[in-house]
Amino acid sequence: MRLFRRALLPLAALALVPQGAFAVPAAPSAPLRTDAAFDAIVARFLAAALHLSPVEATRVGDHGHDTMLPDITAAGRAAKVAVWRTLLADITRIPAARLSRDNQVDRALLVNELNYRIWTD
Repeated sequence: MRLFRRALLPLAALALVPQGAFAVPAAPSAPLRTDAAFDAIVARFLAAALHLSPVEATRVGDHGHDTMLPDITAAGRAAKVAVWRTLLADITRIPAARLSRDNQVDRALLVNELNYRIWTD
């Protein structure tokens, strides 16, 4: 009988917990405005990366730039760096804490990628 009471004690304690205390919060049904702004920057980055790096575009399967070569002149390289800097400035205006967790990770990756491209271009 004692064992039976010990087994029921935790269940009785659970009865005192308010309903919904253990509920998992629902995920937001619509993306946040900051997520939409971030997605727009990602789309701009991808379009710029494929246009400014036609060899990279071909490598990833976008054959719309197959007839192009990268502009390796000083002016071409400066133009690429200007695009990367603009994108980096735009993305750093979006507070990471206001993005979904997935986009927080993607933001960190994109910031690192843009810094890398600025450094190497």
